[in-house]
Amino acid sequence: MKGKSRLYANGRVFQEQHHWVQSEAHLLRVQSLTDQLVIVHNRRCQLELSKSYMNHIVHSSILYDIGKAEIPEGILYKPGPLSPYERKIIEMHPLMGSDILNKISREINNDVISSLEVAENIILHHHEKWDGTGYPHRFKGEEIHLEARIES
Repeated sequence: MKGKSRLYANGRVFQEQHHWVQSEAHLLRVQSLTDQLVIVHNRRCQLELSKSYMNHIVHSSILYDIGKAEIPEGILYKPGPLSPYERKIIEMHPLMGSDILNKISREINNDVISSLEVAENIILHHHEKWDGTGYPHRFKGEEIHLEARIES
């Protein structure tokens, strides 16, 4: 199995085993919108991003919330407002997602390492905000990796 396909398959198995599955339709919409955004942004800003890098962004975009697989269901699906403690737990999902990716990546060939870096940046930084009020690292502006800015 090729690296990207194996990464996707391992991510799906992990999510299913942990009773947390984004709908496939949602993930395909995220991927499609990311594809459109990266193409338009590349053209509009004349970034001259490589096709390979843009493909890594698109293929990695579906893993953005994989860390939520580690969040207790009682918090993840809580119908009312979250307590400050519960909010802190939710805000840890990017870090948890990075850990999951690292565990999965041990089974993958080294020839996809650049796409793993892109995936990790998306997973870790998709909740960062331009003004620095996001999480988990409070990055702001261009401190946020391009692939995370496009995906989020």
